[in-house]
Amino acid sequence: MEPEEAGLLLPKETRVPMASTSQDHLQRRRNYQQCQTEHNIGVGDGGLRAAVFGFCDGLLSNLCLILGVYGAVVHGDISLTSLLVTGFAGMLAGAASMCSGEWISMTAQEEAQRKELTTERRHITDHFEMEANEFVDFLTKHGVSEEVARLVTSDINLSRQPVDAMLHMHAKFELGIDPDESEGAAPIKAAVFSFITFAAGAVIPLVPWLLAFFLEKRHASVGMGRELCFYLTIGLSAVALFAAGAMLANYTGRSAYWSGTRQLVVGIIAAILCYGVGSVFGVAVA
Repeated sequence: MEPEEAGLLLPKETRVPMASTSQDHLQRRRNYQQCQTEHNIGVGDGGLRAAVFGFCDGLLSNLCLILGVYGAVVHGDISLTSLLVTGFAGMLAGAASMCSGEWISMTAQEEAQRKELTTERRHITDHFEMEANEFVDFLTKHGVSEEVARLVTSDINLSRQPVDAMLHMHAKFELGIDPDESEGAAPIKAAVFSFITFAAGAVIPLVPWLLAFFLEKRHASVGMGRELCFYLTIGLSAVALFAAGAMLANYTGRSAYWSGTRQLVVGIIAAILCYGVGSVFGVAVA
């Protein structure tokens, strides 16, 4: 059915011409589906956010910790065991902190949202007509005609559960809260993702030192110097930082090169700062 036949009279400049052939129609449908896929990437997902930040935080914080410790004893000597204990302690402490912090923050957010919904439900129950008029004003401010807005609120009033229906409309459109979201799932998912991804990122700077440790234990004649481990740590972490930044380009629309370079530059600045502070402290107490 044409839009005009359905009573949907659009301005000429906004009308979309109908596909002339079935092939054009299929192509337009594929393009539309691709646009929908690009749009629905779940950037608001707490798990995704926690995973990205967890990995980058784990990688960068443990890199800075290891470089700071190494810089403090660069003029002396440090055992592989001591540095590995320091690195793994930092990994576990950071992962536990990220996990608990993420769970507490998102749980508090959910509790605040539930409080908002409870308050809004009470207002709708006690002052339904005023809340309905408020929703009409909200719709008209966003381009809906007053006649259509009042028809919408009238339909809500005639529904089986008008208070619940009005609460859903107020929550989604005015408060930005989805009452249908399962409670408790998002904080747990975000906390688990934070712990795992932080630990995964924090292990990367430890890989050269772990390799050197096992080589010394299994082959006493074969070993890796501390300086070699230091440079391998920097190189491996730099690659991981760039890769993590480049992955963000899938969600931000930036180029992979720009996102990766930005993450790498930030990491380099932080690493230099921590190594410098460690070196100054090591010389001062030597």
